[in-house]
Amino acid sequence: PLCLNVLQCSAFKLTRRLMKVVIRGDGVAAWTAALTLARKAHVTLLTNQLEAVNHSPSYNRALGLWPAAVEHLRGLGISLDDCQRLPPAAYRNQSGKWLSQAPSTTATQKMVTTIQRNDLINRIHQQILNERRCRDNLCVVRESSGTDGYPYSNDADLTVLATG
Repeated sequence: PLCLNVLQCSAFKLTRRLMKVVIRGDGVAAWTAALTLARKAHVTLLTNQLEAVNHSPSYNRALGLWPAAVEHLRGLGISLDDCQRLPPAAYRNQSGKWLSQAPSTTATQKMVTTIQRNDLINRIHQQILNERRCRDNLCVVRESSGTDGYPYSNDADLTVLATG
């Protein structure tokens, strides 16, 4: 049977060695998966974005995170307490004027947390650096254009595609 939670999978627990996991991607999902899995597996993260492109202003979009995502990140040790929280469906134009707002009765737990993409990825990076086990188990490989990753994927126990 397919095990959707690899960290609770009986095959994962019974192995006498750490699993080898390959993750392909360079965004929030790839780095979050790397942090989560590096706690219990050897992880190779294959990225295909150039550093200059990844951190360019046009690539650094604002993200709105729902409470479940914020709780998951908090469980990984990533605090978003300093980020702005907005009611769902709250939109402003470029001058800052409200275009629409959710009713004022919206409960605090229903608020959307906002953060810049690169800021979130930097917080994930910092959490990886703070955890020795993650630092020791994670290898980041920057792929050049046209590389297919098979040298890393061939002996992997699990391959995760988080390429958007």
